[in-house]
Amino acid sequence: MAANHMITVKGVALSSDQRLELYSLFKQATEGDCEDPKPGLIDLVGRAKWGAWNRLRGMEPVEAMKSYLLKVTELCPDWLAEAQGQPPGDAGTVTQEDMKKDLQWEGSDKEEDENGAGLGFGVTVSTMAAGQGNTAEWGANEEIFAAASDGDVVRIRDLVSSGVKVDAQDEEGRTPLHFAADRGQSSVISSLLALGAAVDSRDADGMTPLAYAVACENEKEVELLVQAGADANAADNDGCTPMSSAEESVKHLLIRPESSAA
Repeated sequence: MAANHMITVKGVALSSDQRLELYSLFKQATEGDCEDPKPGLIDLVGRAKWGAWNRLRGMEPVEAMKSYLLKVTELCPDWLAEAQGQPPGDAGTVTQEDMKKDLQWEGSDKEEDENGAGLGFGVTVSTMAAGQGNTAEWGANEEIFAAASDGDVVRIRDLVSSGVKVDAQDEEGRTPLHFAADRGQSSVISSLLALGAAVDSRDADGMTPLAYAVACENEKEVELLVQAGADANAADNDGCTPMSSAEESVKHLLIRPESSAA
């Protein structure tokens, strides 16, 4: 009932943080700890949702259920009465079995209802993320980005042979190598580098493919780019470098053998 109510309720404006909190509690209550792979850097909404859910790791589902209903009650004090068609303040109590049934409602994981309430997020998704790597959704001039996202090495080679630039840039300045680094496409990275792709090309924010691979903790891709000479200390427009922002899982991969020997 609560999840359904939050999707259909009118006149309730939730902030992105509130939506994320509801989403993460719902996922923890219904699925337990997050085991999904971390979305790529370009999937802004996916990364926000993943991070919110992953931060609840270890919370018991029943506790997440209770927290979810407490949050809904905080946002909509009369939700239960409204859901039961009763006057405000006349609703009964919710049992643990009610909670389990409530959070099994299939529509509660929708991203946005027509009123802008529910569990949606007020985050603008980048053009790159919106494509989700589906070649059919890209125009003819953008096929190389889709091929890089999908891991289609043969298509990339054909496109480059036909005259498409291996360092072609999208509207955000990202090259096929950025896409491959973000999506964890190691075979594409090897192919692009062999075709002459610039290993330290920068997007509009000054981020290199290595910065993308580091942000996504794509270990194999980080290793490939470093071996190809990628600069771990290349600062973006905010002064951040792959080395300064790297998690421990990939930081050691940024140190070249000759550097450690010195």
